[in-house]
Amino acid sequence: MTRLATLLSGEVHISDVPRALQKDAVAKGMQVLTSQLPAIQHQWQFGGMYFATPDKLDANVPFVKKEVRQAMNLAINRQAIAANLLGGRWEAHRVHGYHPKLDSDIWPGIWNPDWDKRFEELYGYDPARAKALLQQAGYPHGFAFTTYLYTLRGCRRWWILGRPWRSTGKP
Repeated sequence: MTRLATLLSGEVHISDVPRALQKDAVAKGMQVLTSQLPAIQHQWQFGGMYFATPDKLDANVPFVKKEVRQAMNLAINRQAIAANLLGGRWEAHRVHGYHPKLDSDIWPGIWNPDWDKRFEELYGYDPARAKALLQQAGYPHGFAFTTYLYTLRGCRRWWILGRPWRSTGKP
């Protein structure tokens, strides 16, 4: 509330106002400006995904298996997260750190259009397929794991992300 108060009082002319308060700011005559490119990226790293030769990977780490990583992606309802946590203002990043606009503006050749074409088939929301892949990978009852989530101002409910993973197996 402090950021919004300083903005409304004229103490500051620009501020990062939490999403929950942006409607209040607009109602009082303020304008919400959006970036021309995505300004914030959310990513989650799972243990076991790192660059190493196959002989150095620990086979007991579930995330070493491609089916497990794909299942975790299939269990995430990105549309629901976007609507409920990000107020519908989002743009999917098929590969973290890459964006189609970078290809034309900054780094020609960096974007692969196949990423968009294949994403839904490979990683779109499909909890039944996620469960099947976990079973195929040898985890019919799921497995326990830890992930670290870093919240952003205005998005204090990231714990909700754990729900879909819980429904694919282990709590």
